[in-house]
Amino acid sequence: PKGFDKLINLRHIDLGKNKLQTLPAIFGELTTLRTICLNGNDLRGLPIELSNLKSARLLDLRNNENLQQCRSLDAIKQNMLACIIYFDGYEGEENYWLKAEQAIAAEKYEIAIMAYEAEYKKCNTILAIKQIGICHRMLRNYSSATSYLEKYLELYPTDSQAYYELSLAYHSSGDHWKASYFARDAARYDPLNYEYCLQQAKCALYTNKPQDALVFSNKAVLLVEKLDPNLGELDQPMIIAALSYTLNAEWHHAVKIYNKLIDDDRDDGKSSDYCLAFMQYLVDLENEGIPCEDMNRAKKMLLDRCPP
Repeated sequence: PKGFDKLINLRHIDLGKNKLQTLPAIFGELTTLRTICLNGNDLRGLPIELSNLKSARLLDLRNNENLQQCRSLDAIKQNMLACIIYFDGYEGEENYWLKAEQAIAAEKYEIAIMAYEAEYKKCNTILAIKQIGICHRMLRNYSSATSYLEKYLELYPTDSQAYYELSLAYHSSGDHWKASYFARDAARYDPLNYEYCLQQAKCALYTNKPQDALVFSNKAVLLVEKLDPNLGELDQPMIIAALSYTLNAEWHHAVKIYNKLIDDDRDDGKSSDYCLAFMQYLVDLENEGIPCEDMNRAKKMLLDRCPP
């Protein structure tokens, strides 16, 4: 339909049992899609552009008898390594993966874990191991999260998202050195990913490497400014840059960023939010035992500008 490619936030699509014989190449522009149900059609081929859907986690192609000779299928599978593709032979109609995705969308992570476990038991779907780990992280079960994610990475050692999730889990559990190690691996396999770069900056900050934190935060800014403004906001790398200058005893640089973000005349009214974010970081860094002569100066300035 007209405007189909404008659905830039579409995550799930079910076109099952619609007698489709082809898919338009423009389908490959829906890069936010996670689950794609095309079962029960009469598809004769698939556009190679489907391999652009890097966020996809499920592609259901069951009951399309003429797809067996699809020439583009092997190339699509090679480029969608993180996606489970169901073909004829998948037992039964119970779609545990879709149930899990729906549970995650509703933030019901315990239910998602049970659905992924059922998927793994039924089909030996290795990707379910990663998803279980992610769900445990969301539930703050960090020991279980790291266990599942490390088990998955033994089988798929080039999955950048798994390294990123593992870094987040270790960071939240307080092991910032391991978090830094896995953030580095995530960025190694996807060097232009804004989130991975930002995670490297945070890990460098919490391991008292302010110079490295500056490098990574500046890279995150460049990714947004030069590559794609939709990658993320500039506020997070700017906050990390200000804190890095603070730890590095470069107050004259730090105070410029503090003043820019907590300016009372901001049109978006976010100055108090940034004050709270700065204070939380400073308290966390102090609790980590990271020494800094300018930390009290930063706290005083924030409290003067944004009193509790």
